[in-house]
Amino acid sequence: MLLAMVSCSWPATIIYISAIPPHVNGFGSFHDSIVGLYSHGHSSEFRVLYYREICLGPEFYVSTVGSGKERSIWPHSSSASLRRWSVKGKEDSQFNKPFLFHGNLHWLPQLGGQNKIVVFDTLDEVFRWLHVPFKMHNVLSLLEIEGSLAMSNSHIGSSKLDLWFLQDYKHMVWVHKYRIELPVIEIRRFEEDDGWCSHIVSQEGDVLVDGFDWQFHYDIKGNLLEKFQCNGRLLNFTSHVLQESLVQHEVFQILDNESRHEPHFFRGL
Repeated sequence: MLLAMVSCSWPATIIYISAIPPHVNGFGSFHDSIVGLYSHGHSSEFRVLYYREICLGPEFYVSTVGSGKERSIWPHSSSASLRRWSVKGKEDSQFNKPFLFHGNLHWLPQLGGQNKIVVFDTLDEVFRWLHVPFKMHNVLSLLEIEGSLAMSNSHIGSSKLDLWFLQDYKHMVWVHKYRIELPVIEIRRFEEDDGWCSHIVSQEGDVLVDGFDWQFHYDIKGNLLEKFQCNGRLLNFTSHVLQESLVQHEVFQILDNESRHEPHFFRGL
């Protein structure tokens, strides 16, 4: 992994810093998997969170970018239930791309296997659970809506999507916001198999349906707005949003105007 830092001058000067975890001697064969990159609140340092499988069992480490040093934070800094969960095996503890919210990294369970979200507090650098009081299905995604953490929840091939809000982050109070019904017959005109995945992707209730060969854009009422033909196996959807940090020169305005014809959740890509 590389950290890219851009200077504020124009034209921009790009500097790359290696964020590869330091190697540790004496453990024999091991494999490192980077699972998170964050800015530490107290020190403003960029830090890397990574997962290591060694002969003694899985552990997590934190390294400050550029320091060449690391320290273990797992399992002694976490609850007993999280420690038991981590040693079940790589398939159960596999980490996908984290979702950053409220200064914490969040990971959804793999294939809806449990009703808890793994949270890493980037300030205190400890793991904890975020409990969910409803059944999480196998098509899940996190997003931020109106300053709150939200979750899109659905089945593979389902006509129904639910949006849940985490109304109270501290006390883990979830509220069901709304349900969207999709026209399955319309989708099946293009996708014969029931293997599509549907995600709510905006606070306006836009839905993106990802099939094998087609993608569909629906509004909150289930009306088809646009469809796109593309082999879904070549796509990788993410909830990450690019936030521009450079001065708004004229060239950015030109690019923004050109992107207005695209769905608003595609803009900036």
